Amino acid sequence: MRKPTIIITVILVAISIGLLIAWYALGLYRIDSPLDLIVDVVWWLVIAGCCLLVVRSEQARRRAIRTIYVSPTALYNSSTGLVPCTDPAQRPAAMRRILSDVDYGFHKRELPAEGTFDCLYVVSTDHYEDGDAENEVRTWDGTVDMVTPGVRKPVSSIQFNGVKQLSALMA
Repeated sequence: MRKPTIIITVILVAISIGLLIAWYALGLYRIDSPLDLIVDVVWWLVIAGCCLLVVRSEQARRRAIRTIYVSPTALYNSSTGLVPCTDPAQRPAAMRRILSDVDYGFHKRELPAEGTFDCLYVVSTDHYEDGDAENEVRTWDGTVDMVTPGVRKPVSSIQFNGVKQLSALMA
């Protein structure tokens, strides 16, 4: 979750705890019906559900930002835009540079027009973590979707785990 989301969530939870303490401290639980306890439990479930929803949507947004579209002549990512890459052997290295420089902001670069960018593969990265050395990747796994040019719909999807498997799929 982003910092503002965490701050807002903490403030709302603190206010809810404060109101619950005030409700018990003032003895209002003796006056009101038992329905209040049910409303309180439902309120806490709503807060927990909202937190879960925000976390899941942020994970899905980040996965979409890590998605790279591959054509015979270039790579496209919504964060970095169009990156020229004509050599298939250099694609994994170019993808690593894109993923290392990815910005999880809210600005997106437009996908090129259908006639100018014929997508062959869609590489969706689930987990990516750079290593200490320049040519080392600790974790890189996800899926490669084969796409029929002009259709932009996946024909098949293959899981990969590491640079070697990805290079073999892209060859």
